[in-house]
Amino acid sequence: HTLLERQAFRENLLPALIDASKTVANARVKTMVAAARKEMHAQLAHEIERLRDLKKVNRSVRQEEIDSLVAQRRALDEHLLHSRIRLDAIRVIQRGAAPAR
Repeated sequence: HTLLERQAFRENLLPALIDASKTVANARVKTMVAAARKEMHAQLAHEIERLRDLKKVNRSVRQEEIDSLVAQRRALDEHLLHSRIRLDAIRVIQRGAAPAR
């Protein structure tokens, strides 16, 4: 028998496990978003600065390229600020033999 066939598991334990996992995820989401924003800013700031420096010695670098990266950084930051967690799947692993009914 599978765990999902057991009413007590489906109605009591599984919802409690899902709630507990949501609590853990919600506690971590701010830290994860902050780290993602920091990494994104670092990468794009480096690229923007590289293009600005290159533009000083190379006229073929257009201001539109730099402006595009600045706009991209702003848009990514906005999306990251509004990110949320979402439950996509659940994996239930039963250890040992299922008890007899």
